[in-house]
Amino acid sequence: MMASLSRSYPAIELDYTLGGDSDVTSLSSGDIDLTRPEILQIVLEADEFVTKYDLADIREIIRKGALLFYHPHNLAQIEEEMGYLENQGNSIKGPGKPPGSSVSIAICYAAMFLCDFLGSSAPIEVFYPRLDEGQPYLGSEGLWFWEYPKGFWETVLLYSLAPLVSALLGFWLSLSLNRYWGRRRAFSVAAALALVAIFDRFLCHDWEYLAIADIFARVATTMLNCTSFLYIAEISEASRRSSTVAKWYFGSSLLSMVAQFIYDPALLSFIISTLAACVVLGLSIQIPDSPYWLTLNGKVHEAHESLRSLRDTEIIAARDLYQIYILDGQSDLRNGNLTWPKPLPRLSELFTNRRPRVVLMTAISLTLSRIFSDIHLRSMVFGQIELPDLAFHSIIIPHIGGYCVVFLAALMFDRLERRRTLISLYCGMVISLLGQSLASSHREEALSLFSRSCFFIFHPVSELVLVVYISEVFPLYYRGKVPPAGK
Repeated sequence: MMASLSRSYPAIELDYTLGGDSDVTSLSSGDIDLTRPEILQIVLEADEFVTKYDLADIREIIRKGALLFYHPHNLAQIEEEMGYLENQGNSIKGPGKPPGSSVSIAICYAAMFLCDFLGSSAPIEVFYPRLDEGQPYLGSEGLWFWEYPKGFWETVLLYSLAPLVSALLGFWLSLSLNRYWGRRRAFSVAAALALVAIFDRFLCHDWEYLAIADIFARVATTMLNCTSFLYIAEISEASRRSSTVAKWYFGSSLLSMVAQFIYDPALLSFIISTLAACVVLGLSIQIPDSPYWLTLNGKVHEAHESLRSLRDTEIIAARDLYQIYILDGQSDLRNGNLTWPKPLPRLSELFTNRRPRVVLMTAISLTLSRIFSDIHLRSMVFGQIELPDLAFHSIIIPHIGGYCVVFLAALMFDRLERRRTLISLYCGMVISLLGQSLASSHREEALSLFSRSCFFIFHPVSELVLVVYISEVFPLYYRGKVPPAGK
């Protein structure tokens, strides 16, 4: 066994020199010495993983991935050694981008674009109501109909409680589908529900059918949001996860602003939203499933193939596969409780790091632009409120309040548990919805628009907090910190 291992690693120049109280991650120069128990322990753990899941055909790659897992700064040396071992120059780096990365990111963009259309598109009669015929017009992003109930409690029921119950149902379905069926089927089911909502809205004009369509739309939107956040956090490589999420969030904000202006004609909105749902449905068949979910369900060979299509080199794919195995053996991944100590990132780093701060402020600005475009549309429809009043109640105050919410969220995220922070933000969203219901029932349009603007402030901040939380609960490579070998 020792002779075999020695022949496998003839010339890797890495730091494996260990002091008396050092751990396996300490570094210095020198050739690898497989007689050292710490290094042998890493190789034996890799062999145990190979034996457990019948991965003998990629044993050497898994060994190198395990070494890279504990020594992340020695990728170049290990890759060079891999090239030497694989018949002198058989490159392990594929040409161009990994084949699965583009389609995986594309489905996340398409999902967010579809979410925006589900919240904005509606029959053309809704946007041009016949107010002169005595038909009252009230609407939200979800329930669009002109025979709106007059009573306060009916308004609260359909305006606030129904969307919240639909969102909770979508969240529960998302958890169940992502746990038992995987990310691909979760995307497929959400796209199918979105198609039902789109056709129902376009073909039906009674408010009862539109209310049912809104329930389907909110369930689909919640499922798409949850699955997209989870999927993009799991498929991203550790060193690129922050930039990948930032670019995706930035692009989604741009798509949101574009979607807000595609109102008329209704046929165009119907065609575009249908195409978006079909794109999500089609891409869900082609994307590689989450390697995390595959490994947790014992499908290690499929997880390895998924990682090979998502990573630049095979050794990085093997490293990430081994990471999942190590974290699975030392934690309850289904509940997100990692048992080994780890440092938690602070959301206040957004204020000290220039790049995330710029992305955050850009996202907030785009959100406010979307609010302004919606307010301008409503001012043209109602014609009852002067634009300066709209600017004060729905632009200036929410703009200041938005930065206050971001600052408070950063403080809460540093001092409270993640779930308490999310609960606080969601409570703010609920209060905003209830305030909007109360204002709408009393025909206080300025207060209604202000409450709606507050809702759009809490929403993106809660999404940012959710991204950070997911990156903690579902790590592939947690901020460069790994558990000690053999524990």
